[in-house]
Amino acid sequence: MLNMSYHVEDLLMHLVHPAQSDFFEMLLHHYITIMLIFGSYMTNVWNSGLNVMLQMDNGDIFVGAVKAFMDFSSTAYVLTTYLL
Repeated sequence: MLNMSYHVEDLLMHLVHPAQSDFFEMLLHHYITIMLIFGSYMTNVWNSGLNVMLQMDNGDIFVGAVKAFMDFSSTAYVLTTYLL
């Protein structure tokens, strides 16, 4: 439930902040993640919920790194991080 609260908070902050070019993709990402975690909790299928959290959260690490490098670094770091 702690991980779901993170995604709910991130969804609400996503709706409040100014829209970026990936607004609908990130909105769909957060909505699907919340529904899958909630569904696995309500149906007592923890294996599926853990699988969703591993897939969605690991991807968020690289997305955040690419966005940070795009704002503050040169193109070489962005391309290297994107290729990882």
